[in-house]
Amino acid sequence: MISYLHRAILKGSDKKTRRSGKSVFTSAFQGTIKVRTVRAIDKMKSSLDEATDDPMNDSVLKSSKKKEPNQAPGTANATPTDDNISIEETTAEVPFLQLTIDIPQKPLFKDDTEGALVIPQENLMDLMSKFDGKTVIDGVGGKGVREKKQYNVKDMPTYLVLNLRRFTKTKFGVEKNPTIVTFPVEGVDFKGFVAGGESSSEEDVDAMKVKELKAALASMGRTIKGSVEKSFLVKMVKEGRARMHKYDLVSSIAHDTPTNVGKETASDPIEEGTHRVMARHEASRQWFEVRGQDVNSVMPQMVAVSEAVVLVFKKQG
Repeated sequence: MISYLHRAILKGSDKKTRRSGKSVFTSAFQGTIKVRTVRAIDKMKSSLDEATDDPMNDSVLKSSKKKEPNQAPGTANATPTDDNISIEETTAEVPFLQLTIDIPQKPLFKDDTEGALVIPQENLMDLMSKFDGKTVIDGVGGKGVREKKQYNVKDMPTYLVLNLRRFTKTKFGVEKNPTIVTFPVEGVDFKGFVAGGESSSEEDVDAMKVKELKAALASMGRTIKGSVEKSFLVKMVKEGRARMHKYDLVSSIAHDTPTNVGKETASDPIEEGTHRVMARHEASRQWFEVRGQDVNSVMPQMVAVSEAVVLVFKKQG
């Protein structure tokens, strides 16, 4: 939907705006992710298509490829392993409007005392490890080429949209993963998934010159003009960096499935289930639940334990 609205705005804009490829949606929701791909290439079978094939990241814009240091133009790092197989490594910086989170399948089991089904839980930070730049994701790319990928967020957007992948198509129909994804609704720190997010210490900030401190504040959207005490700038930079990767949840879309779905006959949980939206009122910071035309207040603790399919976080500050 965001991608569609973005294209619609560009279509009705002037030439300068269309040429820039930017809109209010890219300003609010667009970030950049660094994708490192290692492919095992069968040179006798086919040649590599250099376009990054990335089904796990929901990018809607063109990727901007970045060459590795000391890499010749138009080439990739290749290390032959035998006469027919070589290993090729590429790195690309890909813009995104949302990130997809994979929820692992876990079996349901009954409580020993009451016999009720116990729904498994996963922590959001554990699922986000996919983007820590270290976790290796195995897959198959274009033309059946085996590949391994690593993801690390380079630039975080003002509004971070996470798509929780709950529904899977199988030969038996659509299946839903009911696992509850838990997280705090305020002060969620994503710095562990941002390139360089944990590299700067307070000592590094103390050692900065006034010009460097002002440049650091400018990168945070804070412009300081005129003569200012260095101690004041140091304090502002430290406070800004502490909030740089911290987000508060502002909206959530959850999917509820009727209790009888899947028990006796084949069914489609998407068709038979219902969606509800939970949103935070900015001024009062109170949460509300929207079901069709019904709007009711809801406790934030209930938002964090719903079967969410979409989470929208807003950067602090």
